Amino acid sequence: MADNPKPTGLGILVDEKRVNDLLTQKNGAKAVVRSGCKLLLFIFFLILFTLLALSEPLADFRAFEGFIRTRFDSQAPMKMSGVKSTSSFWEYVDKSFMPGIYGADTRKYFYPDYTPDRLLEMDGGN
Repeated sequence: MADNPKPTGLGILVDEKRVNDLLTQKNGAKAVVRSGCKLLLFIFFLILFTLLALSEPLADFRAFEGFIRTRFDSQAPMKMSGVKSTSSFWEYVDKSFMPGIYGADTRKYFYPDYTPDRLLEMDGGN
C-alpha cells in the first residue's frame, strides 16, 4: 500500500512533473491576480474619465462655440457654406478667417461713421 509515498523535502525537486505543475499553478495564480488588478485599474480609469467628462462646464463650451460660429460664419463677409473649392477656401481665409483672427472687423454689414478698433502697435517689430 505504501508503494508511492508522497515526496517531501528535497524529494519534491527530483520529480520534474511535480515541479512543473507547481510552477504552472504558481504562475497561473499570479496571472489571475495580475489580470484582476489590471481590470480594477481599468474600471477605476473609466469611472474617473466619466466623472471628469460629466463635470465639464458644457454651458461655457457651448457659448464659446456660438461665439466662434458667429464670428467666422454667420457674421463673416463670406460664410463657410460658400467654400466649395480650393480657390473659394483661400478667398474665405483672406476675407473672413484672417481678419477674424487678427482682430479686424469681420461683420457683413458696416455702419456709417463706424471705425473698427485698431490693434496696438508692437515695439521692436520689423
